Amino acid sequence: MEPSDNSYEQDQNIPPQDIDDQGVADENNAPDVENAARQYYINGDDIKDVLTWDDVDGCLATDQIVVYGHKVGYMYREEPNENSSDSGWRFFAGDEDDDYLNNPDNIGIYRLNTIANYDQDIIPLLTAPYGSAFRRNENGSFVEEKIQ
Repeated sequence: MEPSDNSYEQDQNIPPQDIDDQGVADENNAPDVENAARQYYINGDDIKDVLTWDDVDGCLATDQIVVYGHKVGYMYREEPNENSSDSGWRFFAGDEDDDYLNNPDNIGIYRLNTIANYDQDIIPLLTAPYGSAFRRNENGSFVEEKIQ
């Protein structure tokens, strides 16, 4: 399910952040207490450098991906605020409902490389411009679609 317009009001104001070696964002290198409580599907020590990226690399992803290990089913890119480490990418398993998406405990800030470790199929799409959206079809391939 696509996020509703009000589901991501918090996304509009992501502050500039540093991202630790585990691929989890933390403001001013402070311990990430919120994400520390999560039991990740892939252990941080197992995250490999699978992505070459020369730009800001923060992104949002749901726990359906990083905790439960589901593939990315829907992804879109919005224009981020200036002077932030946000790439504008948002990743979802694709079956999250509005109640799930409206709970900020189900969403975290990560590095693009971290999410690429969970699903390398996203890598060729990451250079798509702001305003792009992709949904995984029944054949397992991503197809472009319009953001509503």
